[in-house]
Amino acid sequence: MRRIAILLAAVVSMSTPIRAQEPGKTALQAQEQALAEAHARLALSFGSGMVQAGGRKLPFRFMPPEAVDAGRKYPLLIYLHGSGERGTDNKQQMGAHVLNLAQPAWRERYPAFVFVPQCPPDSWWGIPYRKIVEYTMKPHTAPALFEPPAAPERPGPLEMMLGWVAQAGQRYPIDRDRIYIVGFSMGGMGVYRALEMQPDLFAAAIPIAGNGDPAKASLYYRTPIRIFHGEQDRNVYPAAARRMDVALRAAGGHPKLSLFPDMGHDPARAMSDEGTWDWLFAQKKRRSVVFR
Repeated sequence: MRRIAILLAAVVSMSTPIRAQEPGKTALQAQEQALAEAHARLALSFGSGMVQAGGRKLPFRFMPPEAVDAGRKYPLLIYLHGSGERGTDNKQQMGAHVLNLAQPAWRERYPAFVFVPQCPPDSWWGIPYRKIVEYTMKPHTAPALFEPPAAPERPGPLEMMLGWVAQAGQRYPIDRDRIYIVGFSMGGMGVYRALEMQPDLFAAAIPIAGNGDPAKASLYYRTPIRIFHGEQDRNVYPAAARRMDVALRAAGGHPKLSLFPDMGHDPARAMSDEGTWDWLFAQKKRRSVVFR
């Protein structure tokens, strides 16, 4: 097994003051500037790091709990972004819905480690083959055939992410019974793929506007899963969510499917609802809250 190196920069605890409105700026420009500066302050809660393996690099941002008590273990939340945030700058994946996790009220209510890797521009979270992409973009009424990808010559982004999790459990006080994974769009597909790869690792999962292989649902049906999707989504059709719900139930699972009639391809609704996080952080291996 390849050894995966982890480089984690220290978290910077400094703030950026909001400047007074400059002459000539419109109210809208001032509001946009204030919002950008607020986001910049929240981003400082996340340290920067890099996973390296097999000649590849996986940038990531990492936020610890605001206070870490000696002898206490904390949940780990993994967030996988969509295809539009791929890159190498270690910034693009930090959208507003991710930065909201650094809000003081959220951190006080849900003390946890938060890990946000950035998928390289030439890769996918668990979808290295074109047929799944084509299948996702079309409103099929029946499952299409999934062709297994060829074995990679070097580790892919999900393998590197899982390697980081394995090592992080030795470096940080992470509760191994409370590891959660959330993903949007391509990241939602990555959630399903990560569950296939290590079905016993996660205490709960939330795929948002994602798609998976119904034939693999039997591998992880015991994992508590909440599926979110917009009925107006034309990037990843809601039929994908319905298929996964049916497949998980047929395998013996108890997922909860939430379809929003007025929502398109957007993670904001799911990630801004306190009920989502209350449910997620209540999950623990061998003591799961399921839906029947």
